[in-house]
Amino acid sequence: MGQSWKGRAMSAQLSENDELVLGPWGGLIAGLAVGGVVFAGLIPATGVEIHWAAGWLPWVMFGLLGMLYGACQLRVPIRGLVAVGIFYGIFLWILTNLVGWLLFPATTEAIRSWPGFGLFVSYSAGLGLLSVLATLMGGGGGEKARH
Repeated sequence: MGQSWKGRAMSAQLSENDELVLGPWGGLIAGLAVGGVVFAGLIPATGVEIHWAAGWLPWVMFGLLGMLYGACQLRVPIRGLVAVGIFYGIFLWILTNLVGWLLFPATTEAIRSWPGFGLFVSYSAGLGLLSVLATLMGGGGGEKARH
Protein backbone atom coordinates (compact mmCIF):
# COMPACT_ATOMS: atom_id res chain seq x y z
CA MET A 1 0.00 0.00 0.00
CA GLY A 2 2.28 2.83 1.18
CA GLN A 3 5.90 2.73 0.16
CA SER A 4 8.52 3.64 2.72
CA TRP A 5 10.92 6.49 2.08
CA LYS A 6 13.68 4.00 1.27
CA GLY A 7 11.44 2.18 -1.20
CA ARG A 8 10.65 5.39 -3.06
CA ALA A 9 14.31 6.42 -3.12
CA MET A 10 15.31 3.04 -4.55
CA SER A 11 12.63 3.25 -7.25
CA ALA A 12 13.88 6.69 -8.36
CA GLN A 13 16.76 5.10 -10.25
CA LEU A 14 17.01 5.65 -13.99
CA SER A 15 15.25 2.97 -15.93
CA GLU A 16 15.07 2.25 -19.63
CA ASN A 17 11.61 3.85 -19.79
CA ASP A 18 12.93 7.23 -18.61
CA GLU A 19 13.60 9.64 -21.44
CA LEU A 20 16.14 12.39 -21.71
CA VAL A 21 14.82 15.71 -22.99
CA LEU A 22 17.72 16.56 -25.28
CA GLY A 23 20.22 13.75 -24.96
CA PRO A 24 23.96 14.37 -25.27
CA TRP A 25 23.91 15.36 -28.96
CA GLY A 26 20.91 17.64 -28.54
CA GLY A 27 22.67 19.13 -25.53
CA LEU A 28 25.75 19.74 -27.66
CA ILE A 29 23.70 21.64 -30.23
CA ALA A 30 21.82 23.55 -27.52
CA GLY A 31 25.07 24.37 -25.72
CA LEU A 32 26.64 25.75 -28.87
CA ALA A 33 23.51 27.73 -29.79
CA VAL A 34 23.05 29.25 -26.33
CA GLY A 35 26.80 29.71 -25.99
CA GLY A 36 26.84 31.64 -29.25
CA VAL A 37 24.21 34.03 -27.90
CA VAL A 38 26.08 34.42 -24.61
CA PHE A 39 29.45 34.78 -26.31
CA ALA A 40 28.32 37.14 -29.06
CA GLY A 41 25.76 39.21 -27.19
CA LEU A 42 25.82 38.98 -23.42
CA ILE A 43 29.53 38.95 -22.65
CA PRO A 44 30.22 42.23 -24.49
CA ALA A 45 27.03 43.80 -23.08
CA THR A 46 27.99 43.09 -19.47
CA GLY A 47 31.51 44.40 -19.86
CA VAL A 48 32.99 41.21 -18.46
CA GLU A 49 36.38 40.57 -20.02
CA ILE A 50 37.10 36.89 -20.36
CA HIS A 51 40.51 36.05 -21.75
CA TRP A 52 40.47 32.68 -23.49
CA ALA A 53 43.67 30.76 -24.10
CA ALA A 54 42.53 29.99 -27.65
CA GLY A 55 39.67 31.12 -29.90
CA TRP A 56 38.18 27.64 -30.08
CA LEU A 57 38.14 27.09 -26.30
CA PRO A 58 34.80 28.80 -25.56
CA TRP A 59 33.05 26.66 -28.17
CA VAL A 60 34.50 23.50 -26.67
CA MET A 61 33.38 24.60 -23.20
CA PHE A 62 29.87 25.53 -24.38
CA GLY A 63 29.54 22.24 -26.24
CA LEU A 64 30.80 20.08 -23.37
CA LEU A 65 28.61 21.83 -20.80
CA GLY A 66 25.63 21.45 -23.12
CA MET A 67 26.37 17.75 -23.60
CA LEU A 68 26.59 17.26 -19.84
CA TYR A 69 23.26 19.03 -19.35
CA GLY A 70 21.62 17.01 -22.15
CA ALA A 71 22.96 13.73 -20.80
CA CYS A 72 21.49 14.36 -17.36
CA GLN A 73 18.15 16.09 -17.93
CA LEU A 74 15.20 13.69 -17.67
CA ARG A 75 11.68 14.58 -18.75
CA VAL A 76 10.09 16.37 -15.82
CA PRO A 77 7.37 19.01 -15.57
CA ILE A 78 8.22 22.15 -17.51
CA ARG A 79 8.77 24.22 -14.36
CA GLY A 80 11.33 21.57 -13.37
CA LEU A 81 13.25 22.02 -16.63
CA VAL A 82 13.64 25.73 -15.99
CA ALA A 83 14.55 25.18 -12.32
CA VAL A 84 17.17 22.55 -13.18
CA GLY A 85 18.61 24.87 -15.84
CA ILE A 86 19.01 27.72 -13.37
CA PHE A 87 20.41 25.37 -10.71
CA TYR A 88 22.94 24.10 -13.30
CA GLY A 89 24.15 27.66 -13.88
CA ILE A 90 24.53 28.36 -10.16
CA PHE A 91 26.39 25.06 -9.74
CA LEU A 92 28.74 25.90 -12.64
CA TRP A 93 29.38 29.38 -11.25
CA ILE A 94 30.26 27.98 -7.81
CA LEU A 95 32.44 25.26 -9.34
CA THR A 96 34.22 27.82 -11.52
CA ASN A 97 34.83 30.02 -8.48
CA LEU A 98 36.34 27.08 -6.62
CA VAL A 99 38.63 25.71 -9.34
CA GLY A 100 38.33 28.16 -12.23
CA TRP A 101 41.36 30.11 -11.16
CA LEU A 102 43.42 27.07 -12.19
CA LEU A 103 42.00 27.08 -15.72
CA PHE A 104 41.43 30.78 -16.31
CA PRO A 105 43.61 32.78 -13.88
CA ALA A 106 43.24 36.04 -15.81
CA THR A 107 39.44 35.96 -15.60
CA THR A 108 38.94 35.07 -11.94
CA GLU A 109 37.74 38.53 -10.93
CA ALA A 110 35.37 38.80 -13.91
CA ILE A 111 33.80 35.43 -13.18
CA ARG A 112 33.33 36.23 -9.48
CA SER A 113 31.39 39.41 -10.26
CA TRP A 114 27.61 39.75 -10.42
CA PRO A 115 27.71 40.12 -14.22
CA GLY A 116 29.77 36.91 -14.32
CA PHE A 117 27.12 35.18 -12.23
CA GLY A 118 24.48 36.50 -14.63
CA LEU A 119 26.35 35.01 -17.59
CA PHE A 120 26.38 31.55 -16.04
CA VAL A 121 22.70 31.71 -15.11
CA SER A 122 21.80 33.10 -18.56
CA TYR A 123 23.64 30.26 -20.28
CA SER A 124 22.00 27.57 -18.19
CA ALA A 125 18.55 29.18 -18.30
CA GLY A 126 18.92 29.17 -22.09
CA LEU A 127 19.60 25.43 -21.96
CA GLY A 128 16.50 25.02 -19.78
CA LEU A 129 14.37 27.03 -22.22
CA LEU A 130 15.60 24.97 -25.16
CA SER A 131 14.64 21.86 -23.16
CA VAL A 132 11.16 23.32 -22.69
CA LEU A 133 10.89 23.95 -26.44
CA ALA A 134 12.08 20.42 -27.20
CA THR A 135 9.50 19.04 -24.77
CA LEU A 136 6.66 21.10 -26.22
CA MET A 137 7.61 20.37 -29.82
CA GLY A 138 8.06 16.67 -29.05
CA GLY A 139 4.44 16.42 -28.03
CA GLY A 140 5.29 15.04 -24.62
CA GLY A 141 3.97 18.06 -22.80
CA GLY A 142 6.58 17.42 -20.14
CA GLU A 143 4.03 16.90 -17.38
CA LYS A 144 5.02 13.27 -16.80
CA ALA A 145 7.29 13.40 -13.80
CA ARG A 146 8.71 10.01 -12.88
CA HIS A 147 8.99 9.65 -9.13
